[in-house]
Amino acid sequence: MSIDHSLESICYADTSMRPQYASHIASVRSRLPVWLAVLVAVSVLVIPKTSHAAAQAKFGVYVTGIHELDVLNNSFAIDLYVWWVSRDLVINPTSDFQIVNGRHWQVRSVNTRTLPDGSHYTAAFVSAVVNYSYRLRRYPFDRHSLRVVFETPYTASELRLAPDVVDSTISELVEVPGFKVGELRLLEYVKGYDTRFGLGQTHADQFSRVVLDIEIRRESQYLVTQLFAGLLVANLISLLIYFVNVSALGVRATLATTAILAAIGNIYTLGGQFTPASRSLLVDRISVATFTMIVFALLTSIVAEWLYERDRGQAAVRVNWTMFLAMAIAFLSFIGWSLLDAIP
Repeated sequence: MSIDHSLESICYADTSMRPQYASHIASVRSRLPVWLAVLVAVSVLVIPKTSHAAAQAKFGVYVTGIHELDVLNNSFAIDLYVWWVSRDLVINPTSDFQIVNGRHWQVRSVNTRTLPDGSHYTAAFVSAVVNYSYRLRRYPFDRHSLRVVFETPYTASELRLAPDVVDSTISELVEVPGFKVGELRLLEYVKGYDTRFGLGQTHADQFSRVVLDIEIRRESQYLVTQLFAGLLVANLISLLIYFVNVSALGVRATLATTAILAAIGNIYTLGGQFTPASRSLLVDRISVATFTMIVFALLTSIVAEWLYERDRGQAAVRVNWTMFLAMAIAFLSFIGWSLLDAIP
């Protein structure tokens, strides 16, 4: 029986590799602790440490009063309860609370307690006067979104405010004379300031803010006649001028003067309700239309009286009634367009 020498050589080669492989494994195992120590040192020295997560606080409001809507001074006053619920921090309303757009505010009736789940609960009653720029372009059909911005001295990396949209609401006792109060909206956003406050940081800090918006809509159906009574009378008088005999220029001039006085008185009264920068576009349009009507009525009277004195009575009458129809149609069209543009 012959022996297969090729098989013998293969077996010899296989057995000769095992001692070398075992030696290599032993070498790796001996160096493994050193490598692990090096990796740990690199991770500590080179890889930046992760920052701690920001504390969380649920923030809610209960509005009990809205008053002193001051168009001339661009402000309004608001009374409300505020509260914070946090597992991480105990909020101090007298030092950890501010209204970013408030002129001044007063914190009182502070209440703190620990809830059954271990959370820290803090509540307070706040009265504030808040800056607000009234946009009266559509007055008296205007609506406004009264905004209050709340913030704490903690940066967003230290504390995030979560709006309590479930329990935040407006008391049923809240009434704003002349306005209908709408829904309350509460949302959070992160905002930074345009300064580093002298801290020498690379980037300015950002802060968690909660914004309260309350929409109010003017109940204009009760105001239009009252507000524009003088202007409406002035326009009526300017139209009545055309019904006076074309030869009675003196009577027509007297009516025109009466219309001018009525318009000026109404505009003066309305002017006391606005700042020059917040004038109502609708009021301005009606005022311009009113004085335009008066001027054209006077011009028509002068032309008609001139024609009448030159024995052209029929031409004077035609001019008079043609201008009446033209001005009436133009005025009604302009006022109708202005009202449609003003009503949201």
